[in-house]
Amino acid sequence: MTRMEEQLLSALEGLQSDYERQHREWQTASEALRTMFERTLAENAALQQRVEHLSGQVTRLSEVLGR
Repeated sequence: MTRMEEQLLSALEGLQSDYERQHREWQTASEALRTMFERTLAENAALQQRVEHLSGQVTRLSEVLGR
């Protein structure tokens, strides 16, 4: 193998290694975002239930006070 071929092969291997590392980092970040999204959905659902409950209480209280 010529010196030029060795340099090209080394450069290609370096690029492949960088790509694989970056790909793993993107996968890790994607999984973290997915986890945060799912947690946020669950928290929002719980908050929505709480808001609906409190809204009902306010409505009932308003009705009682309006009598």
